[in-house]
Amino acid sequence: MLNLLAGLDTPTSGRIEVDNVVLGSLSRRGLAAYRAHRVGMVFQSFNLIAHYSALENVETALLFNNTPRPERRRRALEILERLGLADRVHHRPGDLSGGEQQRVAMARALVKKPDILFADEPTGNLDHDNTGQMAELLTALNKDGLTIVMVTHNLDMARRCAHRIIGMQYGRLVEPDRQKPTEVGS
Repeated sequence: MLNLLAGLDTPTSGRIEVDNVVLGSLSRRGLAAYRAHRVGMVFQSFNLIAHYSALENVETALLFNNTPRPERRRRALEILERLGLADRVHHRPGDLSGGEQQRVAMARALVKKPDILFADEPTGNLDHDNTGQMAELLTALNKDGLTIVMVTHNLDMARRCAHRIIGMQYGRLVEPDRQKPTEVGS
C-alpha cells in the first residue's frame, strides 16, 4: 500500500490520488519529483547504503531535489542531532545498533521536510525502549503538522499515536479489532 501511495508501484485497477494529484497521470519524471519533494519514506529494512556514513546516508535524500552541498550537510547534521545521533554521524550502518539504524532511516526521510511521511513498520526491528522513543517522535512530528501514514502490526502503538486506524487483511479494509472485512464509507 505504501509503495502505491509513494508512486513506486502502479495499481492493477483503480487510481491513486494523493492531495488532489492522480499519481497515474504523472510521468516517470513527475513521480520522481513527487517523491523527491513531497514524500519521505521509512522502509522496514532501513535501506541504508552500507559504505556511507550516517551523515552521508541522510544527505542522499537531498541529492534528488538539488539542495546545494553545504545546505545538505547542515540539514543532515541538524536532523541527526535532533534524533540523538550527533555522536554517530561518521559511523557506517554496520557500526550502528538496530535502533540507531532506524533513526538514521527516519532522519533520511525527514531531512527533506516532506509533506507526507510513509513509514513501513518503523518500530518492527526495535526493542521496547526504542519503540517508545520512535512512537514519541512520530507523535511529535504529527502534532507539528506532518501527515504520517504508517503500516504496523503493533496495534497498541498505533492506538497511542494515530488519529485514525484503518485495518487491512488480505488486501481488504477491516475494522482494526475485528477479523471480518467491512465496508468503509466515505
